[in-house]
Amino acid sequence: MPASIIITCEHGGSQIPIRFRAAFSTADVAIIEKAWDPGALDLAMSLSQLLEVPCYSHQTSHALVDVNHSLGHETLFSSSSENLSDADKQLILERYYFPYRLRVESAIAMEDKPVLHISIHTVAESAFDIILFYSGDRSFELEKAKKLNEILITANTTRTYQLFDEAVTKHDSFVKYLRTRFQDEEYAGLTLVINSTLTEQESMDSLLNDLASALNALRT
Repeated sequence: MPASIIITCEHGGSQIPIRFRAAFSTADVAIIEKAWDPGALDLAMSLSQLLEVPCYSHQTSHALVDVNHSLGHETLFSSSSENLSDADKQLILERYYFPYRLRVESAIAMEDKPVLHISIHTVAESAFDIILFYSGDRSFELEKAKKLNEILITANTTRTYQLFDEAVTKHDSFVKYLRTRFQDEEYAGLTLVINSTLTEQESMDSLLNDLASALNALRT
């Protein structure tokens, strides 16, 4: 049965709501500027348009709260937002954290199964151009990860690639949580961490075309 695809971008912006800006001093500006994934939102939205699939993004800075982490994680709140009152933290969770995660989880639940979830991230410094995170404990996901990696390598051998099995680490992510909500045969959550230089204009078109072609092949 063909797979449905949804795309998400958990670190799509650097917005700090006015109510909470006072918690961030001038010294925190550098933290805020780094607390997002440059190019990730453009890549995710462009990819969703090419594939004609839904895209869900979170554009509040993860310097406020990181929707990619589980409740209780040590960096769920940043060093600045950690100093907010318990009441403010609860408000942040209710306004920004839970709505995004519930929206994505509900969307996956409503899609025809199986669902292939692609979470897009970028990183400024990396030894690899594309890192693909997956769980080797899930057979459907392992199959899709290996196939995606093979297609991307064939499409462009000048890029460098790494497959990263989250099953052998304590790596925490939204995708890891979603694996606990959906059965192996109905959900595959793959995280793509892209070197941000590939999202620059001269490289973006080639990257988009390769990703779109590869994901189209994964639908079957």
